[in-house]
Amino acid sequence: AGYRGLITSTLSVQCGLFPLHSGFLGGAVQEAYTQVVHLLASLQTKDGSINLPGTEPFQPPLDEKKELELSKITFHPPADHPAAAENSQQRVEWNNAAALFHMWYRPSLSIHGIEGGWTGPGVRTAIPPKVTARFSIRLVPGMNVEKVQEALEMHLNTEFGKFNTPNYMQLTVQNRLDAWEADGTSEVYKAVSQATVRVYGVRPDIIRDGGTLIWPGLIQGVLGSSPVLVLPLMHREAEADMEQENLRQAESYLLTSIRLAAAVLDELGELEPAQLQRGLQ
Repeated sequence: AGYRGLITSTLSVQCGLFPLHSGFLGGAVQEAYTQVVHLLASLQTKDGSINLPGTEPFQPPLDEKKELELSKITFHPPADHPAAAENSQQRVEWNNAAALFHMWYRPSLSIHGIEGGWTGPGVRTAIPPKVTARFSIRLVPGMNVEKVQEALEMHLNTEFGKFNTPNYMQLTVQNRLDAWEADGTSEVYKAVSQATVRVYGVRPDIIRDGGTLIWPGLIQGVLGSSPVLVLPLMHREAEADMEQENLRQAESYLLTSIRLAAAVLDELGELEPAQLQRGLQ
């Protein structure tokens, strides 16, 4: 049980003070956009692995044992994924176990946007003087966020040095958070599982979510060995934190979530003191 950690960063390269005409100076200057694209590409291999020193032990392949374990968990592709579209010309094979394995057990890198060039209609043949990319790295338990940041800085400085360029590069880390991991086998988690059976009629999967939350780790730091758990209150279709976020999708689940919270307290109250003490150690 738990969440992945996170590093969010911006990467900028500057090659001038104002836009240059590609017809006059294209090829004569080392362009910022090209260098940013090369730097971003160097961070990841073709199979999606993160290409940073020290991350290799945290990127194991999916073995048969883990694939069998994950294949028992029900997980459907997002509604807008080609695998979910019956008539999509780009329909792809959805590997449930592989998707969960990458979300829960491996770090990942995502590029969220690049700005600096012309974004309006048509084409303007200008060379942007500065280009900035936004990206993030998700970390799994065991990875130290400070060491990953150091590896990221060292890698980008090394790759940028290969350009032998007069341009200027800047990496800025905005947010960073270590992964959080909890013991999903404790008596407290067992009580929550039983409460879920009472309310939903099915036994829940205790998972390590692919996202990142700040507060579970902070609370865990205060409580020490006492277990911390996260109960979902929204359906995935609510698209939380996305542009299409629609929390109204979660309204129909709110009353059921309240029932679940009440059932959890009831189940915890049924534990013997010794059982509860073991769950809090």
